Amino acid sequence: MPTFKIPRLGRPTAPARADVATVYVEEARRRLKEGKSDTDALFTLAAWHAVHAEHAKSLAILHRLTQLDPHYPGVWRFKASVYRELGDEKMAWLCDEAAVRQLAREL
Repeated sequence: MPTFKIPRLGRPTAPARADVATVYVEEARRRLKEGKSDTDALFTLAAWHAVHAEHAKSLAILHRLTQLDPHYPGVWRFKASVYRELGDEKMAWLCDEAAVRQLAREL
C-alpha cells in the first residue's frame, strides 16, 4: 500500500478576533468623523467601551444614540445592562421599561 502525507494547510488567513474587533471600531470611528449621526457606528463604539469596562463612555454614547434614534434595535436593553454593570438598578429598570414600551409600539 502506498503511503502519503496529508499536506498541512498552514495558518488561517483570517485575522485574530481581537484584530477583527479593532477593525470594526476603527471603521466606526472613521464613520463618526464623517457624520456624527451614524447610529450603527455609535452602537459599535458603545459596545466596544462596555466590553472594555469603560461604562461611563459607553453610556454617554448610548445616550446620544437614544437621542438620535430611540427605536434603534436593542439599544434600551443594552443601556439597561450597562447600568446594571454600574449597579444602578433604578436607571436599568427605566431603560427596561423603555424597551417594553418600544416593543409594544412595534406589535
